[in-house]
Amino acid sequence: MPGPTPHLSVPDVARAAQFYTEVLGAELLERLVEPGGDRIIFCALRFDSGLLYLTESRRQGGISPAGLVLHLSVDDAEATYKRALGAGAEAVQEPTDAGWGERHGRFRDPVGILWAVSQPVDFSLNRKAPSASPSPA
Repeated sequence: MPGPTPHLSVPDVARAAQFYTEVLGAELLERLVEPGGDRIIFCALRFDSGLLYLTESRRQGGISPAGLVLHLSVDDAEATYKRALGAGAEAVQEPTDAGWGERHGRFRDPVGILWAVSQPVDFSLNRKAPSASPSPA
């Protein structure tokens, strides 16, 4: 059985879906249009093997809760970060090498969702060698 699928309530499903497909490489699997209209009210996206659902927030009682961060592992965190900013995302944290073996950055997308992007880096370069202890006499 698959694990839980994140289901985000966003103010503009079409804008979010466009950003996620064009900037972050998601694949649009399904979309539902409001009956009698042309506004997208739901869509399903695939990121590699993960799914993400988007629903219009006014239909769900508000936007996604504070504290939510979506993490995306990418080949080039710096390029993804710059592409996101160029497409209207707000800078939160420029990609930097973190002590746990990732180059890690954060941005807020055009509909207000906080994203973290990371790529692996050589963790051994970030670790300090253990200090030598004196030999027992």
